[in-house]
Amino acid sequence: MPYLNIYTKSKNACVVALEDNGIPVNLNNVVRMKVITPLFTVDSREDPNAFDWSEGYGMVSFRFGGLAHVAPGQRLARLIVYDQTSPHGVDFGTFPLNVVSSPTS
Repeated sequence: MPYLNIYTKSKNACVVALEDNGIPVNLNNVVRMKVITPLFTVDSREDPNAFDWSEGYGMVSFRFGGLAHVAPGQRLARLIVYDQTSPHGVDFGTFPLNVVSSPTS
């Protein structure tokens, strides 16, 4: 799987598709998402604009570039999704994440 690129100091959105056996996951009941890496965590409770799952069926946008605590570098990230029936979250596994330091203007 190629790296998902996030650019610091940018409002770019990276979109991922969540599927279960090739079927888009219903996200209508999702109440929270977290992306966890060894160096930082992005939690929709703390940064509600960092995630957008409003489409409802499998599509999630990550908008991490404007967050000061998102450190540049390549690492594996883990996605945890919480809904009313899974208060401890569902682990969607890891994906390669590349945070690229944008040049200052």
